[in-house]
Amino acid sequence: IVAAVAESAMRTVPTAESPCLTLSDALVEEAAIAKNTDEQLGLFLKADEVLQTGSALRPLDLAFLVRRGDLRLRRAEMEQDANKKTGLGIEAMGFYQKAAALDPVNDELWYRLGYVAMGVLKSPDEALPFLTRSLECYGKSHTTYGLLGNVFFYKGTLAKDAGDRAAL
Repeated sequence: IVAAVAESAMRTVPTAESPCLTLSDALVEEAAIAKNTDEQLGLFLKADEVLQTGSALRPLDLAFLVRRGDLRLRRAEMEQDANKKTGLGIEAMGFYQKAAALDPVNDELWYRLGYVAMGVLKSPDEALPFLTRSLECYGKSHTTYGLLGNVFFYKGTLAKDAGDRAAL
C-alpha cells in the first residue's frame, strides 16, 4: 500500500523538489493512519531512510534536514517513554541546528528549536535564546510570541517565590 501511495504522490506532484521528499511525505502520511505502533515506527524509519538518501544526494538542501528533524519531533510527541522522548528531541534539535547553520536568518528554524526545547525537553531556559533569535529574524511572528509567553509562564510556575518571579 505504501508503494501505491508513493507512486500516486509522484504522479500527483510531478514538480516536487525531489522524489525523496515526496516519497517520505507519503510514508509519513501512511504512518499517521497506521493503527499498529510497530507498523507506524517501521514507516517512520523508512521515511527517514529516504530522507537520509536525499540528504546524501543534496547535502546543502535544508529541506532534508528540516524534515528529518520534523520526523524526530513527531515521533517524540507520540513517545510515552520519557528517555526515548528526550533522545528523539535531542536528535530533532541536531537536525534543526544543522539547518540553521545553513540558513541562520530563517526564523522558522529558530522557532522549531525553541519548540523542541520547550515542548519536548521541557527546558524554558534552553528555549529562550532560540525564540529570541527567531524574533530577531522576524519580529512579527505570532507563533513565536505565543511560545515565548508559554516559556515565561512555565518559568513563573517553577519560580520558588515572588522575588524569583519578579526577576523573570
